[in-house]
Amino acid sequence: MEAREQRYVILMEPPSDGAVLEELRFFTKKYGKRTLRRASNHVELVILTRKPLELLGEIASRGLVVREVRNVDQTPPSCLDDALVSYVYFMWTERYWEAHEALENIWRQNKDDCLAGLINLAAALVKLQEGNIPSHVRIVRRAVKLLETCRDRRYIDYQCISDTLKKALEKGGKPRLHLCLREAA
Repeated sequence: MEAREQRYVILMEPPSDGAVLEELRFFTKKYGKRTLRRASNHVELVILTRKPLELLGEIASRGLVVREVRNVDQTPPSCLDDALVSYVYFMWTERYWEAHEALENIWRQNKDDCLAGLINLAAALVKLQEGNIPSHVRIVRRAVKLLETCRDRRYIDYQCISDTLKKALEKGGKPRLHLCLREAA
């Protein structure tokens, strides 16, 4: 019986040679649907595959250093506090797609606009990592609309995040990541 496809996030040391990154983009096609993003201190490959071990072997054979592999089809956090902790961790480590995923399960249960704003912020930063600036700006604007009406709760200062994003949009620049955390109320 053939294994079912599962989504994996593979974090790697960034290669010093840009050609290696293009080669990675090319050879991973045969393993399944994938997205490749470059952060400041790692390369992130999100891939839907049936052959994760074969893929990891090929990555290693090309001299790429794998830092972490995570199956993201496993059960996501089910309580809001755990989801927010995961979100903050992934945002700080520039793992924006995983930050998005950390909150999505909770959001699907309650359709909270504040969570939707945080999810949109992570999605906007994914688009920035992919170099898709028009989508990045469009999603940041959506995040601002969702976050500007939120009242602070838990550990997140929503107004601070919204204000930071608005200022970045006014200046025409990329928002600097600033999560605006605060003490629990």
